[in-house]
Amino acid sequence: MEKNFDKTQWHLHECNIKIFEGLIFINLSEQPNNFNEFIAPTKKFIEFHGLADAKIAHRQYYPTYGNWKLTLDNFHECYHCQPSHPEYCQVHDKEYIIAYGAGSNTGPASEKFDKVLSEWNEKVNKMGHLTGEYSETEFNDYSRSAERTPLKEGMFTETKSGQPISKLMGKFKDYDCGYTSVGTSPFNSLLMCNDFATLFTFIPVSPLYTQVELMWLVHKDAEEGKDYNLDEMKWMWDVTTIADKRIIEDNQKGVLSEKYVPGPLSEMEKGLEKFKSWYLRHLENSIN
Repeated sequence: MEKNFDKTQWHLHECNIKIFEGLIFINLSEQPNNFNEFIAPTKKFIEFHGLADAKIAHRQYYPTYGNWKLTLDNFHECYHCQPSHPEYCQVHDKEYIIAYGAGSNTGPASEKFDKVLSEWNEKVNKMGHLTGEYSETEFNDYSRSAERTPLKEGMFTETKSGQPISKLMGKFKDYDCGYTSVGTSPFNSLLMCNDFATLFTFIPVSPLYTQVELMWLVHKDAEEGKDYNLDEMKWMWDVTTIADKRIIEDNQKGVLSEKYVPGPLSEMEKGLEKFKSWYLRHLENSIN
């Protein structure tokens, strides 16, 4: 370039970045919303698991030949979980799957699970651990959710045996046999046991292709082969995501066929109905 070329005037577009608990949040808007306001409802759930003191034990991609909407449809409902995911059902109680399987209050109410949850909350509060949940009640810019719930009776964590697998993370003093689900957006989910976490990111690549990324996190001092077995830790969400990939790709073939006709949502898909309404309203606002 010429001698008087000013490099400061020619650079990549800037973006807004916030780092919270080791998670990097990127906002491409020129006038982003207040980050503290955005993170507030899920903050205590993320902090309790100590992700800032975690490391990536494994990262894996599941290329999915389906539209991002079909991919999220699959993830944000658990109507299909009992017939399609025996491994998931081995870890999570049937009544939990009905009421909470795809996130906070995403299914019909379950009196049985409400009783189990109430008793578990009482026990966990005595341990000094976090309880509670959050879901959006009014339309806004965000689609956030969080809750702590018990795993299936006898399960300590999301492994085939249900037995502890790694070092306790964050502020846990002992195993409370609980499970924390946090959604910071429809495209990101943090699914966290007491001793490891599984992070989902759904990346729309093209109209018929979505990249699904999973990261498994453990305590920064945990050593593979000594403190944890990677295959045991990956087991549940790996086999479940592979099964979901097949379901999504089959659905995509059906949607593209000349015989495709849209159908109604079931009562098990309240979370999906909520997400679609939120998305369509944002789309309508952007057009207007």
